[in-house]
Amino acid sequence: MRDRESVDLERKNVIRNLEKQAKVIERLADSEKNLQQQIVRYFLPPGLSLVPYRRRYISGSSRIDQPAPASNGGRVRNKN
Repeated sequence: MRDRESVDLERKNVIRNLEKQAKVIERLADSEKNLQQQIVRYFLPPGLSLVPYRRRYISGSSRIDQPAPASNGGRVRNKN
């Protein structure tokens, strides 16, 4: 009986710790977004805005391109 109680107690402790850690991660993500906004506001001249940049990811010897333009039927080309 004590083994079962100790297992239940440990399970509850683990769940409680995971919930606390999830809250910490959420707060860190929120503060990171806030800091990024502050940096952008500080360094970006008034009247200008940021345009998202599209990256190409290179993994080993294979290269993954961005989605093809609509004129290609929306197919993705993989150039090797």
